[in-house]
Amino acid sequence: MQRDTVLRRMEDEIEYMRIGCDKLAISDKATADRLGSLENQIAKMGLESNNRLGALANQMLALRCNRKPKRLNAKSIWRKSHDTTRNMSIGSSSQ
Repeated sequence: MQRDTVLRRMEDEIEYMRIGCDKLAISDKATADRLGSLENQIAKMGLESNNRLGALANQMLALRCNRKPKRLNAKSIWRKSHDTTRNMSIGSSSQ
């Protein structure tokens, strides 16, 4: 008799744990969906910013060279600025 009540109590506890795990899984899925949509928004904003940066750099080059703007990608702009800064040294006096 006592063993039956212990088993029933254990089964009830297992059922409560299962319900709790189900609730956590549902909550976890909802959180993952929200974060996934947030990550997509951040990626979209980054792509738009990258496109704007490329367009601005293109306009700057066009203004400097007095020619029609052509399409550039951000990697080539970064490479050019990196090469320029690499050749500079801190504290050097070229005067």
